[in-house]
Amino acid sequence: MIARWFWRVAGPTLVVVLVARVFAPFVQADEPAQAGNAANAGQTRYPAETLSDSAGGKLSLQKSRGRVATILVCMAIDCPVSNEYLPTLNRLADRQRPQGINFIGIDPNAGETPRAMADHARQYEMTFPFVKDDDSKVTRRLRFQVTPEVFVFDKSGALVYRGRIDDRYRAGGGATNAKITSDLERALDELIAGKPVSVSHTKAIGCPIQETAGPAG
Repeated sequence: MIARWFWRVAGPTLVVVLVARVFAPFVQADEPAQAGNAANAGQTRYPAETLSDSAGGKLSLQKSRGRVATILVCMAIDCPVSNEYLPTLNRLADRQRPQGINFIGIDPNAGETPRAMADHARQYEMTFPFVKDDDSKVTRRLRFQVTPEVFVFDKSGALVYRGRIDDRYRAGGGATNAKITSDLERALDELIAGKPVSVSHTKAIGCPIQETAGPAG
């Protein structure tokens, strides 16, 4: 009797809430032109901040640049899309490091502590540094939009690619079985070959960022 009453009163609402949580679409980043085009050098130059890392220390972004390029990966520990890409990112970081390309993961989300980040890095055996953007300065300047999203800077510090890692996720849905285009890998191969990056913008699909509140005022 109680179970029947509960279902009549709360059942439909409960189903709607559960379905919304399970099937809510991921967020697609805006067009890069709306979010900071590579031509806007004042906002898209390589950042100079020193940030707390998951190893318990501080990491200077400037001193951690690669000889050829540096990739900043906007990522979060509670985003399933971001976590799915970690094996791919580990593979690329290991493969490209000898070529003078360094990867750095940046967590923009409020509430994700360095200790939780350290546990996450161990769980996924991350092979590149993982830092916390505590006051969201880097996030706001570069205009990160989703996790994961990658920003590729060349040796001069200029932004040459921003967007998705590959296109396994399509707009409006989850992963597909279609042939995957590895956008990030293509950009890095072109940089190593001394060629201009042929595709500088793609739309990243992932989880919305929960950044810290900005200064009052």
